[in-house]
Amino acid sequence: MRSLEILALIGTEIDEISEELAKLSALKYLRLSGVGFRKEMNIPPNLVSRHIIPPYFYYSGTDEGIIFPPGLVSRLTSLQELHVITKNNLNLLELKSLSRLTALSLTLSANQIPLEDFVLPKLQRYAIVVGECYGIIRKAFIRTLDIQDFSSSLSAFNNLFCNVEELNLRNVGGQKNIVPSIDEMGLNELTSLQLESCDDMEFLIDTKNDQESTVAFSNLVELNIESMVSLKGLCYGLSPTRFLQNLKQVSIKDCEELQVIFQIDKLSERIKCHTPLLSNLTKLSLHSLPKLKRIWEVKPSHRAIASLQSLNVVTIESCDYLKTIFSPCLALSMLHLQQLYIRHCDRLEQVIGFGQEDEIIENDCLLYCWPKLKALHIQDCESLKYISTNTLIQPLEYVYIGNCHQLIQIYNMEQNIVLPELGSQESLTNLTFLELRSLPELKYMWNGPNHYLNLHRVQIIDCDKLTYLFSEITARTLVHLQFLEIWNCESLERLFGGAENMDEIDVSNIKDQSPLFLPKLKRVMIRRCENLKYLCSSQGLPYLESIDIGYCPRLIQIFNMEKNKDGFGLQNHCWTKLKTLRIVDCQRLKYVFANTLSQGFPLLKSVYLKNCSQLLQVFSSTEERDVIGDHIPLNVPFLKNLEVSNCPQISCFIVQAQLIEELVLRNVGNRRQLCNTDVPVLNKGCIIVGNHEEVFQVQGGYSFSSIKSLQLWNLFEVRVIWNDFAQVVTLENLTTLNLFNCKKLRHIFSPMMARSLSHLVDLFIVRCEEIERLILAKDQVASSSSNGDTSLQPMSFPNLTRIIVTDCKNLNNLFPFGFVSVLPKLETLKVIRNSKLEQVFELEEKVEVVAEDEMKFDKLKWLSLEELPGLIHFCPKGYHSVFPAMIELKVRDCPKLTTDFFIDSQEFVHCKTKALQLVEQDAVEE
Repeated sequence: MRSLEILALIGTEIDEISEELAKLSALKYLRLSGVGFRKEMNIPPNLVSRHIIPPYFYYSGTDEGIIFPPGLVSRLTSLQELHVITKNNLNLLELKSLSRLTALSLTLSANQIPLEDFVLPKLQRYAIVVGECYGIIRKAFIRTLDIQDFSSSLSAFNNLFCNVEELNLRNVGGQKNIVPSIDEMGLNELTSLQLESCDDMEFLIDTKNDQESTVAFSNLVELNIESMVSLKGLCYGLSPTRFLQNLKQVSIKDCEELQVIFQIDKLSERIKCHTPLLSNLTKLSLHSLPKLKRIWEVKPSHRAIASLQSLNVVTIESCDYLKTIFSPCLALSMLHLQQLYIRHCDRLEQVIGFGQEDEIIENDCLLYCWPKLKALHIQDCESLKYISTNTLIQPLEYVYIGNCHQLIQIYNMEQNIVLPELGSQESLTNLTFLELRSLPELKYMWNGPNHYLNLHRVQIIDCDKLTYLFSEITARTLVHLQFLEIWNCESLERLFGGAENMDEIDVSNIKDQSPLFLPKLKRVMIRRCENLKYLCSSQGLPYLESIDIGYCPRLIQIFNMEKNKDGFGLQNHCWTKLKTLRIVDCQRLKYVFANTLSQGFPLLKSVYLKNCSQLLQVFSSTEERDVIGDHIPLNVPFLKNLEVSNCPQISCFIVQAQLIEELVLRNVGNRRQLCNTDVPVLNKGCIIVGNHEEVFQVQGGYSFSSIKSLQLWNLFEVRVIWNDFAQVVTLENLTTLNLFNCKKLRHIFSPMMARSLSHLVDLFIVRCEEIERLILAKDQVASSSSNGDTSLQPMSFPNLTRIIVTDCKNLNNLFPFGFVSVLPKLETLKVIRNSKLEQVFELEEKVEVVAEDEMKFDKLKWLSLEELPGLIHFCPKGYHSVFPAMIELKVRDCPKLTTDFFIDSQEFVHCKTKALQLVEQDAVEE
């Protein structure tokens, strides 16, 4: 063992090192990590991402740590590498005896730091942590000092500062600067500097008393500063030679006194740089600097010694005093800027400041060229007026601008530019995503020559003064536009401005001279544009999948009604990709589609039309007819959802939709728009949308078997829902039936239909005055129909949960029952103001009840029987009902009711109907 050269104790329970270790005279490598009693600690990921904890550290906590006998380490004279990655009691001065030591990693507490310097002449690599107990798990590490919660002198580390590569200081007090207070030599091997909560520090470097040319921070690559309450700037005095010349990344956050970051104007005249200052800077992030007035302080005469030629990502956030981001002379050098993010800068007026008089010199170029900018995100800048004036940003792909309440324009290019090195430049040709939000002063998006755009997605929200989006010439270049969304643009009258007549448009310079406007447009959503009159031409939208328009009270037409010279409509259209049509609250809209073929919507799935008081026609076809009243049926084989509500002027139309799942007709048509009663009998089932006596024309037993929800409101002419009860119609998927104010409707289901209602959940019937029975009696069904088969099983509604029937003055009864419990899931039953109702439930067949049968409503919670002057029985005579889940029972104004309700010892509600002789006896006594 005496010849042992490498000893590593990892994850053991040893808490004390024996004197016997000194006998290992040949020991060259000693590693102690995770020894002693371990405690778990989860390091928050943001500590690593914010460079507070280097990524190669990990926590190894102990109660007392590892204890070394005094003087033991100094006797290990052969040691070349020492790694003690746990709490310990090492005396740092003992390391002076280790003349061969080349690599060192230690975790130390503040009281272990000596006042005097310690010298390790051969030390090449080290990672020393003072404060928290972090350990190093990476063998190959750079020279690192990590010091926190320390307010004493740092003189012990003087010999390490000269070659330290990474310096992390957190909550280190007593230091007003780094150079010369911590190191007079300038830390020229330092590549990474992390500063946090060093409350006394005002500058990185103070050169006021420097009489000679100082070189400082010449190799610094990464600078991260956070929560430095006294920091006023990076340099006090003239900037030293090669100051920050290799700097690539800068992040500064929460420094409340910082007013200027890069004071280039204070460069000494003696400095002669071959490489311009800041020319290597690639990433700049500034966050929460409330007093920052300028990022760069540079005179035009110094532009030759300053350049942002490598800068590619800039993030500025919560810098309330900042008025501009870039000076004109620096903006000229930003040839590699790719991403620009600006947020919450309340006083920001311009991205690029206006040039000063002494800045405009002979041969000055007023064009700012950012040939690689791809992403521009500006948000919550209340004072911003201009973004890009005479700035060439051809490769821009993404633009988001939001909550800039004084913004006048986004882009202004007075003329197309020809640059010798780049050729002819058509601006914004790569722009694919554009989103503008809350820009109340914006009148136009860009000013200048018409642009050839590659937009895929456009979202415009809360831009009150915008009257149009694109000129018509520009609109013809939108051959890749797929998504268009516009909200709350009060002044918007049309999407495309410019020439009113297509004959006036010169398309000679347009690359794609196709007559299509928006050949790839898939989705259009427009909401709350009060002055919008129409969208665009209906020609050239072969990929349109969704139209969603709401709250546009002045919208007259969605698409221009193209007419030939004789005034007749042009060619019929097919909307082969359209899946969704939604139009809500467009009070002046009269037409949606014109000149449409009956087969023109092969993929249409959903139609929602609501609150369009002047709407006359949705689908207008001239196919095989000359007048509107012929009602050529529209074949929509994939239509699943159809809702037409509050469209009183609409003309009747007929759709063939065998896969319909949801149908809502509410206030459709008035007496003047009565559908022609001579609706043709078709070979397939159809739906008649309008004020007509029937809703469904059924052909075949499985017609409309997919329907899940049916709601009919205020259809005063409807007499029957299904035209022929002799047909075997299966409604096995129906879950919701809502009938309101259908005054002429007399019944709903045939017995055969009712037996298929296994999935019905909600049944609401209100103010259907003529309805007599919900389910047609067997003797009312044609004898030739299979519905007359008495051998069928009794009716059952296993999923029916809520029943509400009110104000049906001719209703006699609700449900016929068999001999089994038919409503196992019923929770709510409300029967109110049905004056002729005699029984809520009756037997399906007239059968004598020999013994008392029990009918359990296990889940019924709310039962209301109110204002029912003709009600005699709740359930058939001889039946006893139990309501174990009852919460609320209301029985009011039912003078003839013979059913008694009472509560048993288990607090269950029961009801029984009195026997006939008891009823007669009661009548005599009265």
